[in-house]
Amino acid sequence: MRLCFILSSLLSVLGFVAAEAPQGFNAAVQGKPLDTSSNPHWQHHLNRGRLYDYYAKQAYYYGGLEDDKRPKILPQFPGLDRVTSHHFGNQTDKSSRDGRSNKTKLGTMVSGTLRIGKHTIVRSVCVSLEQGINVVYDHHSRQFLASWRGPFVYRSDSHRGMENGLYIGVKPNVETIKAPAPKGRFFGILRKGRRVMFVYQDAQGKRTFKSAAVKDGKVYGITVAEAEARAPGKSQWPQRVATVGRRGTHLPYAMDTFTLPYENPWGSLMFVGGFDFISESRIAVATIMGEVWICDILNKDLSKLSWKRYATGLFQPLGLKVIDGIIHVTCRDQIVALHDLNADDEADFYRCVFRGITTSPGGHDYVTGLQRDNKGNLYFASHVQGLCRVNADMKSLDVLGTGLRYPNGIGVNTDGSVVLASMQEGNWSPASAIIEVKDGNFYGFGGPKKDRKGGYEKPMVYLPRGEDSSSGGQAYIDSDRWGPLKGNWIHLAMSLGEHFLVLREVVNGKSQAAAVPLWGSFLSGAHRARMSPYDGQLYVAGTQGYLNYGVRDGSLQRLRYTGGYFHYPSAYETRANGILLTFAQAQPEALGETGLWFAQHWNYRYSLSYGSEEYSPSQPQQKGHDMLQIKAVHRLSGGKQIFVEIPQLQPVDQLHLFHKASVGRTRPLEIFATVHNLGKAFTDFPGYREVPKVAKAAFFKAKQDPKTMMTACIACHHETQRVVGPPLAEIRRRYANNPQGIVKWAMNPVNQTPNTPPMPSFSFAGEENLMIIA
Repeated sequence: MRLCFILSSLLSVLGFVAAEAPQGFNAAVQGKPLDTSSNPHWQHHLNRGRLYDYYAKQAYYYGGLEDDKRPKILPQFPGLDRVTSHHFGNQTDKSSRDGRSNKTKLGTMVSGTLRIGKHTIVRSVCVSLEQGINVVYDHHSRQFLASWRGPFVYRSDSHRGMENGLYIGVKPNVETIKAPAPKGRFFGILRKGRRVMFVYQDAQGKRTFKSAAVKDGKVYGITVAEAEARAPGKSQWPQRVATVGRRGTHLPYAMDTFTLPYENPWGSLMFVGGFDFISESRIAVATIMGEVWICDILNKDLSKLSWKRYATGLFQPLGLKVIDGIIHVTCRDQIVALHDLNADDEADFYRCVFRGITTSPGGHDYVTGLQRDNKGNLYFASHVQGLCRVNADMKSLDVLGTGLRYPNGIGVNTDGSVVLASMQEGNWSPASAIIEVKDGNFYGFGGPKKDRKGGYEKPMVYLPRGEDSSSGGQAYIDSDRWGPLKGNWIHLAMSLGEHFLVLREVVNGKSQAAAVPLWGSFLSGAHRARMSPYDGQLYVAGTQGYLNYGVRDGSLQRLRYTGGYFHYPSAYETRANGILLTFAQAQPEALGETGLWFAQHWNYRYSLSYGSEEYSPSQPQQKGHDMLQIKAVHRLSGGKQIFVEIPQLQPVDQLHLFHKASVGRTRPLEIFATVHNLGKAFTDFPGYREVPKVAKAAFFKAKQDPKTMMTACIACHHETQRVVGPPLAEIRRRYANNPQGIVKWAMNPVNQTPNTPPMPSFSFAGEENLMIIA
């Protein structure tokens, strides 16, 4: 991470100068959050040094200075945890190393990408047989490929075992199994006690059941008689785990906690990947390590929760939806329906619903989300395929948009007319963002496309690093029992375990939005949310998993509307001369006081670099923010509308609007917006007078400077030490006088170091750009 300091110095020499923060501001911005009730874990070790409420504290500090004492350009966000370590802050790959997954009692089946020596089986199912013998089934060839004697599979400790797939013993005695491929299409997996059977179905509906068996120390593929296959088996996990939940108290939303079974007989890890509601008192929860659990809510006060292990061995389920009472999960290889055939609260048949998911061995190529519209279409997203809609017949797939950098979750409104996805900060993605995906658009990851106007489509709204450095999914508010916000959206910030109200608008045919931070922080990195059809409240699930500030492995919590004074806006409009906010309730007179409002804005740079600095719109070569003059604030419609008059408002990547008083709130009102287009001037207030624009915000296009582009490499390569990949100094020695060798490797890397993450291909950067870096 020290390479970031080196690059910052080099960029300063090249003229990319950042506005310096005065010493007084540096002191003011540190310390506890503005609202400790909203951030109860702020003193946890993970949050040491964390910069809470940076942009809000800017508003307090610089908004309180006289004009002649305020710098022309305000300082940009300096980095997480008060360190200039760019994207990650105090947390590194080392802090996410966790080998606990290898202590879990996996049972007889595990799915994933299996690495055997130099061979990789991308879509494998590993089965533990008898006599210490194991076998691997390959979804691609539909055959048992190999067997080995010895320990079952294990995961590396990188990113808590989520990144590199499955491994077998260091020197396994692997034997190839020769058998003809079965007839018919793959239909699913049938589990009967410890036994695992693979089911195929032909065009006439006839099913064949295949399994592996050990005879005389060797493994054979066998056909199981249908009567034997369909006979009921014994429950594998009859035990239930009791936990005690907790109801919160707060207005207008309280946070309730459904305590997960962190301690359980199998050592299962509660990294939650998805959830949905079976009934008013039953919730299904999927874990990223391949399990599904059922939570029975025995008391409405949450004092008695009963958890049951329902399914295991799935391939990284990162989406879950209950359809007609049946649990469906999005895995990295297929969408699976889990059927309990003998009513023992365990899935016996793992039916393949859809196999058109492109599975990649890449460590970050997750397949996330599972949403359904009222026409029966299903939705999921992946970095490889884009955002996909599976049509209701489950036979065809439409790609709604591509160029999404590692989307972790999606949101779909009731009729599927609006589809949202997250975009992670990184290469060709200047900041985390919410994308409205439609029309087959390309959203930037991988570099600009020559056949696209502007090279790519910008997101609906950017989110600054200080508020969300790694985004989760979204939820459409379709409930009229969750306060006066129906028709709006919720967005989750996985990195910080927080959430936003998203107010979407369409101006001149293009969507843009404002994100309003809401009260409360979650126990883990929030990335899945749903409105319950039973109680109408918002439920949120999270996981520690990757680098975030969660204090527990995972979480399931509820934001419950409790009434009282409602201070969040229900609508947001960008006008040519300012911002119009609409509220469901009359707001206090303090919201109409001009001196209590603060506005600033900045731009990002779209480039190969890993994320972007924050740049002045008026001086696009300089890092920092421009403060916007607020001419007046008008309290209208009996206090239900507030118009913040900003005559020089311009299209900009990031607008920050802040009200400095906490009237009736535990945290002040704050808004982060993206302005693509300006609507008509708002004139419905006394004394309106048109003010001409005096300047136009400038967007700077970064040159392909090698030192700037090197930021694409520093997430994994330190100058002198091994972080994930080898040090840069070692790479320079290895490829001295051979830059083409670096380019060739980066285009098609091969992992030669066991138990370390494989380097992703940088083919998206193109050979020309890679040669500049080399």
